[in-house]
Amino acid sequence: MTQVMMLTPALLQETQGVFVVPAGHVLHISDREHTIADATIECRVQRDAQCLYEVSVRAESATVKRVIRMICAEPGATATVRAVLCTSNAAQGIIETVQEHLASHTQSSVIVHGVSADVSRGQVHSTIAIAADVSGIAADQVHKHLLLDEGAKVVSVPALDVLSHDVSCSHGSAIAPLDPLLLFYLATRGLNTAQSRASAIDAFLST
Repeated sequence: MTQVMMLTPALLQETQGVFVVPAGHVLHISDREHTIADATIECRVQRDAQCLYEVSVRAESATVKRVIRMICAEPGATATVRAVLCTSNAAQGIIETVQEHLASHTQSSVIVHGVSADVSRGQVHSTIAIAADVSGIAADQVHKHLLLDEGAKVVSVPALDVLSHDVSCSHGSAIAPLDPLLLFYLATRGLNTAQSRASAIDAFLST
């Protein structure tokens, strides 16, 4: 059984941000409407179940923070986070994720794409936590971030807390400005500077 939820302020209040995916079920939580500022989300995934949480965090005038905890509680559980972080002006956006593996033969993945402009700040903290005496774990983290202006800054902090041996864990982080060669190519296709930047950013965030 597959269930799709649109995360709204009312649903967040009703659930207190805690979701349980029953055995064999698939839950897709969409949180891309920018109607929620600060929030903590916890998903507990049971045997042979799957959870996908998609979120877009936008900080334009204040600090916005999203804490995401994905718990693979029973064998066969799979948890995935796909996040976009956009900051501008002098605001700060923070995403914190925890991939917690409590059972054997579980998988998790976190992918964060970010864009920071003006003098804004971005922070991405990602932790993989694997309990003792479990095996067959696969977990990965990826954070890619574009800095659109010299005053924009981002901090990427991946962490591993692994208490077992039979695991496969990876993490990667890449922070860079917009590729000038890409902007030049788009300009040769007839796009002006603003259109070239917008097209490059859209392509980056959609990958």
